[in-house]
Amino acid sequence: MENLKEILSYFEIPNGAYEFEIISNGLINDTFLVREGTISTYILQKINTSVFKNVNGLVNNLSSVLPLLRHAAYAEIRLIKTKKGEPVLDHQKEIWRLMNYIPECQVFNTTRDVHIAFETGKILGLFHKLLTIGQPKDLEITIEDFHNLAYRYEQFLEAYEQAKADHLKNAHREIDFVKRNIAELLSIEFDKLPLRICHNDTKLNNVLFSENRKALCLIDLDTIMPGYFLYDFGDAIRTLANPAAEDERDLSLISFDPLMFSAFLKGIQQSGLEFTLSEMDSMHLGAVLMPFLHGLRALTDYLENNKYYKVSYETQNLDRCRSLFRFAELALDHSDFMKKEIKKYFQG
Repeated sequence: MENLKEILSYFEIPNGAYEFEIISNGLINDTFLVREGTISTYILQKINTSVFKNVNGLVNNLSSVLPLLRHAAYAEIRLIKTKKGEPVLDHQKEIWRLMNYIPECQVFNTTRDVHIAFETGKILGLFHKLLTIGQPKDLEITIEDFHNLAYRYEQFLEAYEQAKADHLKNAHREIDFVKRNIAELLSIEFDKLPLRICHNDTKLNNVLFSENRKALCLIDLDTIMPGYFLYDFGDAIRTLANPAAEDERDLSLISFDPLMFSAFLKGIQQSGLEFTLSEMDSMHLGAVLMPFLHGLRALTDYLENNKYYKVSYETQNLDRCRSLFRFAELALDHSDFMKKEIKKYFQG
C-alpha cells in the first residue's frame, strides 16, 4: 500500500507513520481506514469514476450539503483539503478524497432491534430536516436516472429481448411479477410531490451508529442529489423491516416486520420533520417501489449476464431479484397497515 502513503502526502494533514486497512462494506468506491499506530484518524477513498462520471457535480454537491449537516445530534463529516486547497485530489487520472474519521462507530447490515429502527428513522428525519434550507435545484445529478423506474423498465425490456433462453426460463416467475406490478408503480404521481435533497441510498449499512447504538449520521454521500422522500423512506424500510440479506435464497426467511416499521416512523416523528399531504399519501409506496426497483435492476443484470453488479456465482443477481421482489410483495400486502401507521404518526 505504498502508493496510498504517496496519495496521503498530498493532503493537508500532519506528518505521521500512517497505516491503511481496506474497508470492504462499500461496493462502489475503494475505501481505506487510515491509522496512526492504534488510533484511527481518517477515511481515504478513491472515487469510482466509471459509476460517478460527473465528479465535479459530486464534489460540488458535497461542498454545498456538508455545511448544512451541522447539528449537536448529527456527527459532522468533513472533507480534508489537499495542500493546494482542493476538496479532492486528481492524481494520475484517479480521484481521491480524505475525510475525518468518526471514532467508536459501527454499522449494521441487518437487524431485528427496534431501537436501531427508531434511531435510523430519527437520524434520517434529522438529515432531511437540516437539508430543507438547501435548494434541490442547485444540486447536480451524480448518476442519471438513478431511481427512474420508467428508464429501468426500458433497460429490462431491452435485456429481455436479447436474453438467453435458459435465463428467461430460470427467471420466468420474476418476469411475470414485473409485468403484474409495473403499471401501478409507474403511475406514482411524482409531479405532485415536493422535490427534496435526498441521500438516495439509505440502506441500513449507510447509517453510522455509536457503540451504544445511537445513530450518528448518514455515510456514502455520493448519491446526494434531488429526489423524493419516498426514495429514502423505501430504501430504509427494505433493509429495516426485513432481517434477511438482500440475496437470501430461502425466501421463507424474508419478512415484513410491523414493529420495525412503526419504530422507524416513531423515530422520524421525533426528528420533527414535516411532510405535505401528498408525501404522506404516497409514502407507503416507497416501501414497494424501492425493493421492486432494485430487484428489477438485478433481474436486468442477470438477463444481461451480470454486467453491472459484482457476483460470486452466476445466479446471484437472480437470487437478489427474488429476495427483493418477495419483500416488495410483502410490502404490497402491508399497504393498508403502512397507510394507517403513517397517518397515525404524521397526521395525528
